[in-house]
Amino acid sequence: MTVRLGDAVWSGEIDLPPTGDLDVVLDAPPPRPRLHAVLEKGRLRLRWSAGGTVPEQVQFTPRLSPPAWSDLAVVPQRTGDDWTVELPADESAGFYRLVRE
Repeated sequence: MTVRLGDAVWSGEIDLPPTGDLDVVLDAPPPRPRLHAVLEKGRLRLRWSAGGTVPEQVQFTPRLSPPAWSDLAVVPQRTGDDWTVELPADESAGFYRLVRE
């Protein structure tokens, strides 16, 4: 945790002065987006919340033991507050994930 009091900055364990205004800055990673999948008319649509201006990379693996993740060659499209990609729904089963670069 980082605490700022005026121009002074402390990190880690600190003894705070008894008076004064405090600005507390927490350095935490942004929340992970939740991936939603919809199968419709032979297409698989993946959707997740647009937490930033750059979308996450969509990856695929046919199995989880051991995983062999590979980037999908699709460009996510911004739709309102979400990113979406559409893929052909073929016979192969697999797993998808989002990766921040």
